[in-house]
Amino acid sequence: MAKANLNKLRRYRKIAASVEKVGADALGRAFKLDRVCYPASSLQAFLETLGLTPGLSDRKYYFIPFEDWKNIIEVDWVNEKEYYSDYWDCDNYGWLFSARMAMLFKVNTAGRGSGTLHNPNTGKFLGNHAFNIIVSRETDGFHAWLYEPMNDLYTEITKNKKLVLKNWEYRLTWNNFF
Repeated sequence: MAKANLNKLRRYRKIAASVEKVGADALGRAFKLDRVCYPASSLQAFLETLGLTPGLSDRKYYFIPFEDWKNIIEVDWVNEKEYYSDYWDCDNYGWLFSARMAMLFKVNTAGRGSGTLHNPNTGKFLGNHAFNIIVSRETDGFHAWLYEPMNDLYTEITKNKKLVLKNWEYRLTWNNFF
């Protein structure tokens, strides 16, 4: 690449970074989230009650009520990205949603999960899949939600509950909160 083009791209990058920061600051101010902080051990203990063994990367986790998560999901644009098999697919949607939530809203309780998809009626294996697991803090304690960042659907995760969204049954095998 010619040096002149590289210099031009650096200027564009600087402009794009500035625009992104202004947007992130505006979103953060617009939501006025009441984040509650708990140690990683609290998140781990809760997820273990659901039969999940989480990978935790941080010492502290910041929680918000699921009503706030629903509002964030409504305005977030990850689901509007075009899907490309293998290089921009379900795992990329999941990682992007998790990272954006930490960057924009300073909440690290939208973890990335993986599992298998099955026909909910027959149990037939359909494939491997990635998604998000959101943990919220409500007045009665923690709640976990399977969130599909490709279409904005979600369902609450409870012990021994079949997790079904549309025509897919999700069976969780891995999760990471960072």
